[in-house]
Amino acid sequence: MKIRSITPLIFLGALVLALALPRVALAQAPAAPPPVAAPAVAGPSTEALETLATTLRDDAQRQKFLDTLETLLAARRDQAKPPVAAGHEPALFDRVAALVSERVGALSSRLSKVVGVLRAAPRLVPWAEQQITVPEKRDRVIGLLWRFLTIVGLGMAV
Repeated sequence: MKIRSITPLIFLGALVLALALPRVALAQAPAAPPPVAAPAVAGPSTEALETLATTLRDDAQRQKFLDTLETLLAARRDQAKPPVAAGHEPALFDRVAALVSERVGALSSRLSKVVGVLRAAPRLVPWAEQQITVPEKRDRVIGLLWRFLTIVGLGMAV
């Protein structure tokens, strides 16, 4: 079987999978607990909010505030990390698990972006039809493609 005949099947399978995954995830998601009334919490005072607004308006004060905030966040992250005994590196299993977790997170992020693009695909069909049927737009697309191919061809020739 040729690769050209398999490619549409792979694309169709990916499309079906991308459209089915959100429904499966929604079906498996546990029902949300009923909302509980939030306890009344005293917010920051008006004076504190005005001081914050003044700090954010001034560039120098805003930068100092952001530096302080980033330092506090770094300190929190360091506290959240489990302590490693002196001279001992994390076990091989821990490093592999962390690497796999990181890669799965990256893959998940990429897949969610692909799903977003595929969900927008139905809106692309009318746009593409309009680009082909309206003579001015068709001429513009052909001109852009011609310029692109010329630039790529010259780049490959050099």
